[in-house]
Amino acid sequence: MKLLSSGAILGALLLLLPASNAGAQSPRADILSISGGQMKVASVAYSPDGTLLASGGDFGDTVKLWRTSDGGMIRTLGTRANNFTIFGPMRPILFSADGRTLFAEGEGTSIGIWNVADGRLLRIVNIPGGDLALNADASLIAVAASSAIKLVRPGDGSVARSIPWTGGTVRRIAFAKNGSEVCAGDDQGKIRTFRVADGAPLLSFSAHTGSVLGIIYSPDGSLFASCGADSLVRLWSSASGKLLGTLAGHSGAVNTIAFSPDGTQLASGSADATVKLWAMPAGVLVSTLAQAGPVDGVNFNPAFTRLGVAAAKELREWDLPSLTVIRSEIRATDRISGTIFTPDSTKLVSASWDGKVSVTDVATGELLRQIQTGSAGTSVFTLAANSDVIAAGINVPIAVKLYRLQDGALLQTLSPGGNAYPRSAALSPDGTMLATGHFGNLARLWRVADGSLMNTFGSGGFSGDMNGIAFTSDGALIVTASSDGFVRVWDNAGNPVRSMGPAGQVLNALALSPDNQFALVGGALGLIQLWRIDTGALVYSFTGSGNKDVTQLRFTPSGFAFYAGRSDNSSNPGTLRVYRTSDHALLESYNLESGVVGNNPNGPLVVDVSPDGKYLAYGREDATVVLAHNSLIAAVNSAMPVSGRIVKGGWSDLALPDGLVLAAQGTPTSAVGLAPVEIDLQAHAAMTTATRLSFQIVASATRSGVQQQIWMRDAQTGVLELRDSRTITTANGTARIDLGPDFARFVDAAGNLSARVKWFSPPAKGSHDWTVVIDQAIWAVGL
Repeated sequence: MKLLSSGAILGALLLLLPASNAGAQSPRADILSISGGQMKVASVAYSPDGTLLASGGDFGDTVKLWRTSDGGMIRTLGTRANNFTIFGPMRPILFSADGRTLFAEGEGTSIGIWNVADGRLLRIVNIPGGDLALNADASLIAVAASSAIKLVRPGDGSVARSIPWTGGTVRRIAFAKNGSEVCAGDDQGKIRTFRVADGAPLLSFSAHTGSVLGIIYSPDGSLFASCGADSLVRLWSSASGKLLGTLAGHSGAVNTIAFSPDGTQLASGSADATVKLWAMPAGVLVSTLAQAGPVDGVNFNPAFTRLGVAAAKELREWDLPSLTVIRSEIRATDRISGTIFTPDSTKLVSASWDGKVSVTDVATGELLRQIQTGSAGTSVFTLAANSDVIAAGINVPIAVKLYRLQDGALLQTLSPGGNAYPRSAALSPDGTMLATGHFGNLARLWRVADGSLMNTFGSGGFSGDMNGIAFTSDGALIVTASSDGFVRVWDNAGNPVRSMGPAGQVLNALALSPDNQFALVGGALGLIQLWRIDTGALVYSFTGSGNKDVTQLRFTPSGFAFYAGRSDNSSNPGTLRVYRTSDHALLESYNLESGVVGNNPNGPLVVDVSPDGKYLAYGREDATVVLAHNSLIAAVNSAMPVSGRIVKGGWSDLALPDGLVLAAQGTPTSAVGLAPVEIDLQAHAAMTTATRLSFQIVASATRSGVQQQIWMRDAQTGVLELRDSRTITTANGTARIDLGPDFARFVDAAGNLSARVKWFSPPAKGSHDWTVVIDQAIWAVGL
């Protein structure tokens, strides 16, 4: 869509859904990949089947799930419910024996219980403690609750028994393998065991000359190991408490220990930045694995071929047979300061306050290269990129560095001088110039080829920041937004053209419309304003709920809509909101993986839309980058069986591939062309004028060879059109169908969509004793 005039903007009615209902459907981001890291990793655990690795973050971070097959992040687990937040360190993390549920202790606050399949926070158990343990059938949680051991029922959070602890403060806890005893250690080195049935004391002895930092039973239950601040690991008879052995060798406190599933090895992680592997039961040191920093968590995978290690800001998987690192899952360790697509939309460049710049393949999510822009303490404050060059504005030293995108080679270092911290940056459309905004409300114009300074301009003397800077797409003008509340227009040599404002608050964000007619700015108190660049006229001004920072703004390439990252408060968590440009009607709020984590939820800090309009990327406070389709999601609001019968779930379970499913069984039929299972799916699109339309379904069958057909209904004629046919498997498979350039006929005047999905019996088998399982069915309406 071209934005021709302010009148055209205000008069355009491209969305037939009333604005008052715009946010009614479930806000679901159509996510392709998640990458990044954690600010500090405090714990690690493998799922019972070994396919997942869970990591617990430190204060301000949370729990994340990773795929062990490729190291990809799956999701972040939320830590808020009913205005109560669990905060870290998230230590330890425990999977239930069936792998369906995950438990984590937010040290000093509460226990979180999550559903692994979809990441839902099932319950917060408001019992503060420094450690927890889970019995074999997950019917009891043992909590190291300072002056007591509390046995808690996870089903309702009630305390089944409280066992008092005298003397020191309880630090670590473990269940015996048969669940009949619980063992705990305190900050004075004392270990005690108690009978679970009645809380009766069993054993009590001094184990370490400092705090007990870890306790774990061997797989056969015959002994347990403890570790402590005295740098030692000790082995004890679980029956008598007799000391069986002392494992010495660490030069710092031993923070964590783990037995391999077969009991033949014990891993110990220490503040000395090493993991040691010991052969059991003799306790002979086998090897020492150097880590990136103090080790807080170790865990063996079920096949004991891998070891997961949480060490400072690294989460690593080690291959045990070869004692080599498989990968480090962490890409960034501090807040994301920029996400930018290259002009061909094939690569995503992101930067973080840890000083790293990452280049990622959009199609696969693969990390192509990573650039370290400086030494310890260096942060990337601002980022610009095109197909050839990356510009990173850093703080130590105060500089802007230019790198070649293809290989990460340093091309130029630009020194703005003084305390002119870089706050914003933009490359000219032809790539010959770089404009940078700085502290002191000044801008600088640089020649990219040789790094020479061409001009310094701005309203010098003001102590605030030039937080936004952008070239118009024809390269003729430069627009800036500053913390003094003004939007200013300059020619491409830095000469002033006009000034708009003041807005009455600090301006943080700036975006220019694709047709160069409008400047969109966002403020520190939630203000969003649209200005005409040619006349300086204010088109509209509004403030969203929450009255918190608008962190970044981006137009979609069509100009139809824009994205606003908002950092709201804990009662109104941050979201990525989509507004219609014509009248700033709210179209949608993305809150899935939007960064609402920790006890200070900030929402998306930075955002970009790919030049081809297909993708959206946003970065978060917890060092994570999310890549999604640039779409409004039309989720199914009706699922009616034409043949067959629904045996589980309903249409509300089809918004996400999250384990919440609709299942249907086939019924015999002799009618020609009638499949044993046919389901009509209906949805409502949030817009009727769009750039593209696709349909995605994630489905499986309980029997191999089931054929799936997807038919779309022509909204004008009512005729069903076959758009896809394939054989589905017994594991979830995704079919994403681009409905082509003539997709408009599938959307009626009210924005309604309809599809029929058919499933046919496997060839030559002739029976209907199978079930089809649908995990997701959505339409994605391109912006």
